[in-house]
Amino acid sequence: MEIIIIILLIVITIGLGATLFVLQSKISELKNQSSVELIKTDVVELGRTIAKLNESVSDKLERSNAQFQTSVQKQLSESAKLVADVTQRLAKLDETNKRVVDVATDLKTLQNVLQNPKQRGVFGEFYLESVLDNVLPAKQYQMQYRFKDGEIVDAVIFLGKGQIIAGGQ
Repeated sequence: MEIIIIILLIVITIGLGATLFVLQSKISELKNQSSVELIKTDVVELGRTIAKLNESVSDKLERSNAQFQTSVQKQLSESAKLVADVTQRLAKLDETNKRVVDVATDLKTLQNVLQNPKQRGVFGEFYLESVLDNVLPAKQYQMQYRFKDGEIVDAVIFLGKGQIIAGGQ
């Protein structure tokens, strides 16, 4: 009976050992499975985080691109306005230059006319008559007035009471 108890104890010990061994391998297997599951979960979570980060970066790039395009369009618009303004001013300057050249040509012609003393006298008389015509009534002046002694002046102004102012010879 002692042997049976010993054998029974040995069998129970071996059974407990085998059970413990099987339980330990199951626990180890479960640990490996839960590690794999944790790694899978981490990988999935990491994928989600990368997707969110990618979306965030993409949104920021789109906003930056839109701001850049708006800025470039604004600068191009301002440049176009500036070019149009400069073109307009250059056109005005060209027109002014043409007028200056025309005036210079007219002055050259006038200089040529005034070099001759006779023509200069005719021009002076014409100018004097224009000034008198603009300032006085026609009855208050006379061009090419002849005095009693025969002397002729370019113009006279009648003041009243028989007084006159003579100008030019």
